[in-house]
Amino acid sequence: MTQLELSGRLARNELSLPDKATVVMISCVEQRTAERPYCSRVCCTTAVKNALLLRESYPNARIVVLYREMRTYGFREAAYKEARDKGVLFVRYDENNPPQVTEGAPLQVRTADPVLGRELLLQPDLLVLAAPIVARDDRQDLSDLLRVPLNADGFFLEAHVKLRPVDFASEGLFLCGTAHAPKFISETISQANAVAARAASILSRKLMPVGAQTAWVDPSKCIACMTCVHVCPYQAPQIGKDNKAEVQAAVCMGCGSCTAACPAKAVSLHHYLDTQILGAINSLLAGAFEEQQPEKSYLEGVGVAQPRWKKR
Repeated sequence: MTQLELSGRLARNELSLPDKATVVMISCVEQRTAERPYCSRVCCTTAVKNALLLRESYPNARIVVLYREMRTYGFREAAYKEARDKGVLFVRYDENNPPQVTEGAPLQVRTADPVLGRELLLQPDLLVLAAPIVARDDRQDLSDLLRVPLNADGFFLEAHVKLRPVDFASEGLFLCGTAHAPKFISETISQANAVAARAASILSRKLMPVGAQTAWVDPSKCIACMTCVHVCPYQAPQIGKDNKAEVQAAVCMGCGSCTAACPAKAVSLHHYLDTQILGAINSLLAGAFEEQQPEKSYLEGVGVAQPRWKKR
């Protein structure tokens, strides 16, 4: 069974084992691999917690935890120390030589002990696996619908890890919980409180200031091709009642994607009009160098005057 299933059975008092049972727990099963390189964060702590609960219910049981690296984050390290003091055995295994499980009667688990330098053969009455936390199967559909990014592990990505840790790049959308990454329930609650505070900062205002750098559509040029609707990462352009594109200024982030993609040149970006950009370029290029009046030099005696240049 998995650690989650074991937690449920222990909570409901549905677990039945012999008095001197052997329980083997294997951590990092199908995770921290090339397919899933991330750590699920809660596995080691859950294994230690369940080992302590088993020790209370079955004082004479032999409990062995096979782990790659024990990651009991923060003050949860105290639980790991308590488990060791109460006789729970922790045996490390190498990632290139994981434990081998042989099904049958009896069940067998083989692992190499790096301390003893020999192979251990265990015949557990109960084998518990630490399965990984994986992203939902429909995450890509939700990502496409809301136009919010996913990271390499398949979890949703915040706008900025330090400056905007619970915001998406799109305004008005927020992120918390294991949709963001594997985490403890305490961390999820803290992140949810942060999201509630961010949402309240918007809902508590009667008026919301909007940046001046937004796109706008000239309806006389718009041909309703919906190019701007498809390319905008923030879903700011929409087709209005007159079958012309309209940009929601409160949603627009001024990225200019729609302005660059519009085939009819119907979309413009405030403060970045073509006339403004071309005027700035002309001011940079025109008169960049100017010629001064020729000055006399040491060649004056032979009647040669050299022009001198200076940068404006």
